[in-house]
Amino acid sequence: MMELFWTPEATQDRDEIYNYIEADNPAAALALDELFAEKAGRLVDHPGLGQAGAPAAHAPPPLLWRAGTELTLEACRHGAGA
Repeated sequence: MMELFWTPEATQDRDEIYNYIEADNPAAALALDELFAEKAGRLVDHPGLGQAGAPAAHAPPPLLWRAGTELTLEACRHGAGA
């Protein structure tokens, strides 16, 4: 089974998104953070889901990753901050 690694940058992105949303809506921040974790977990089992690598210019994906012998999350984005 492939292992999942969050880069420091992706971890910082995730923390910043959480903190920004939590200031106005703690429940929504928790729900979104859990969604990021769920989606990342799915990528471990199915690394071909979505598109790895550079995001499209018009709509960056919520998670940017690299797959090889391990899955490395490079960035974590929220639509409002993209």
